[in-house]
Amino acid sequence: MGEVLGQGGDDEPVVCLQCSTAKIPCIFRASLIAQCLSASNGECPTCKYRYSTPGPQPSGTLVIAKDHRSCSGYADVGSITLTYRLPGGTQSARMLRPGQHYRGTARIAYLPDNEHGAEALKLLTKAFRNGNLFLVGDSVTTGQRNTTIWAGIHQKTNLTGGTARHGYPDPTYFDRLKQECASRGIYTDEHEGSLLQNNTSSNSAAAGSVLNSKSNSDDSDSVPLEEAKTTADSVPVFQPQEGDTTLESRIDHLTLLLNKAMADRDIPVIRDLMKQRNACQARKKVVDENGDERKKER
Repeated sequence: MGEVLGQGGDDEPVVCLQCSTAKIPCIFRASLIAQCLSASNGECPTCKYRYSTPGPQPSGTLVIAKDHRSCSGYADVGSITLTYRLPGGTQSARMLRPGQHYRGTARIAYLPDNEHGAEALKLLTKAFRNGNLFLVGDSVTTGQRNTTIWAGIHQKTNLTGGTARHGYPDPTYFDRLKQECASRGIYTDEHEGSLLQNNTSSNSAAAGSVLNSKSNSDDSDSVPLEEAKTTADSVPVFQPQEGDTTLESRIDHLTLLLNKAMADRDIPVIRDLMKQRNACQARKKVVDENGDERKKER
């Protein structure tokens, strides 16, 4: 996630995050960035890139194996089994009721042994290592308190039976799985590398725009950037931005993620998604209003 650069003023390490660029540096004291990432569900406070943060999952093991049986809808490819074993113990400070005993669990999940299953396996393995698949809570199904339950990333516990039995076939399962993992900052290594590269490019472009705007004003008579974007009669000048054409699809995607987070009662994720969606909706309103004005002019 970051590289330790050296000591700060109080002999505290200074950390440079992976999302940092020359024009928009994301460099912080170690204690400060740890608090920020924890409070914001892994979002960099400077450039808003989302990192995965450790979840409250209790200790356990994951064993991955191949099975000759196939998932319904994926004939003759076999399956991948994921066997989870999480023993009981005493709840830590990051769990629901610290100091109290909790029950463990053992679960088996299935994936088709094909390209989709291989990609899903990478996500689930990373989510397990990061502590995002299970948590200690109260089971809605059994009513048991202080027991190990799923943490909101859904898995298939049957080879057949469809969605009613948490099995296959389920045509939209892999898309939903990616969305659930992404809402927690979990991506495949390839996707994460692509996101970092895109984030770096966007930051550099945004910084260049700000720097150019500032360079056009004299130091002796500088004005705020927002004021510099107005005409003589104080009417704001519309400036197209990269991504304006995909705002509607982004809003739809965020709404889907928001509905899932609400179902899981994941408050930090709900707040973050609402903030992102509100920003997209506000920008779309500006874009739509500008489009209407141009039509009137014609």
